[in-house]
Amino acid sequence: MHLKEVIINDSAEYEMDQFLTSGDKNIIIIPSTNEAYVSNILTALFLEVQNYDIQVFGMSNWHKFQSIDLEYLHLMGMNYFTSFYVDYTKKSVTDFIRKFRKVFKTEPYRVSPRGYNLSMYGFDLMYNFTTLVRNYRKDFTRCPVNPDYKPMLGPYLFRKAGENGGYMNQFSIMIEYDKDFEIKQL
Repeated sequence: MHLKEVIINDSAEYEMDQFLTSGDKNIIIIPSTNEAYVSNILTALFLEVQNYDIQVFGMSNWHKFQSIDLEYLHLMGMNYFTSFYVDYTKKSVTDFIRKFRKVFKTEPYRVSPRGYNLSMYGFDLMYNFTTLVRNYRKDFTRCPVNPDYKPMLGPYLFRKAGENGGYMNQFSIMIEYDKDFEIKQL
């Protein structure tokens, strides 16, 4: 395995094939949320996808970029890490949406920059922690995850964020855009 670090600024002219290797998988990591910058690099990589084995790791907000064709993400097998993923095939998710629409006469609110659904996230957290408080009282912090609840956006892995801090979710999953134009949780 060979590792190359290539730093591309947004004003440089470049031919992407000078950075790619034939016969090996080229794993490209682009840790940017700048739409113009990402769009330029993905377009240049897309022109080489027929000649090289390319897999891109990026950021969770790329699918919202107006200037990037989702086909690019799928054909380059784009992956990203996230703590939240709404799987609309899960029964708990479809049941929640149906009940939410019935009660509130609107769609659950979705937050664009982070990609998670605040209504589902709020329900998951409240259900998890109120059940823990009910079952464990003052000792609920010893079990910061409710073993009986299957969250819609989780799973969650809460860890203490410092001696005087609260708890933070440390769980992360990888999402993949595959060549069959499906988005999968890995």
